[in-house]
Amino acid sequence: RLALAAVLAARPRIIALDEPISQVDPQGAADLLRLLVRLNREQGITVVIVEHRLQEVAPLCRRLVLMDEGRIVWDGAAADAFRRPQVLLAHGLRLPQPVAVCHALDVFPPAAAAEEAIAAIKAAFPRLAPALAAPQPVDPPAGEEMVSIRKLSFRYDGQECDALDELSLTLRRGEMIAVMGANGAGKSTLLQIINGLLKPRRGGVSLPRTGANAVGQVMQNPDLMLFCSTVR
Repeated sequence: RLALAAVLAARPRIIALDEPISQVDPQGAADLLRLLVRLNREQGITVVIVEHRLQEVAPLCRRLVLMDEGRIVWDGAAADAFRRPQVLLAHGLRLPQPVAVCHALDVFPPAAAAEEAIAAIKAAFPRLAPALAAPQPVDPPAGEEMVSIRKLSFRYDGQECDALDELSLTLRRGEMIAVMGANGAGKSTLLQIINGLLKPRRGGVSLPRTGANAVGQVMQNPDLMLFCSTVR
């Protein structure tokens, strides 16, 4: 939003956004997209968005332009493209989830917005169960501890509050784990402490005794990693 404000200071009539929500959490993406809709409707600004996350963006756009190998291969109403899923699928793009669900259930016309798709599905299947069963709790995994984090705290220089606040976590051999949270929740900070790039303020991290190369990390921004011509 701050970057957008800097652009708006020049009072442009057209705003071109290059994947504006690619590194933003869902709530932040929704806030930014609502602002773009306001600018379009209230000030008449033309908004051009380059984006792969069609799920969030598609319901807002009346027109869809599809490129492949430097050429325009589709230019028309977004609703028309969603009625013909092969338009997107043939060029390696995924349908927005509401559109895909509508096609799977033979509900037409398919809706790009989740609320519209739910309403259309309820109308097509009036006896549909109103709610799904609650998920069952999952037993904690068993296996050798690979990373043990105990009461970990970290604060960046100049900040008044901790980025991590007495966090405890155990990671076990062979697991595949998703660490989730909004922007600023502390996810990247946690990974950098596990990898030794940052030092905790309090608490500690225990790693297996396999030397300095126990943890390899791929960062969110590859520019922080791809600064030499070879790995060596």
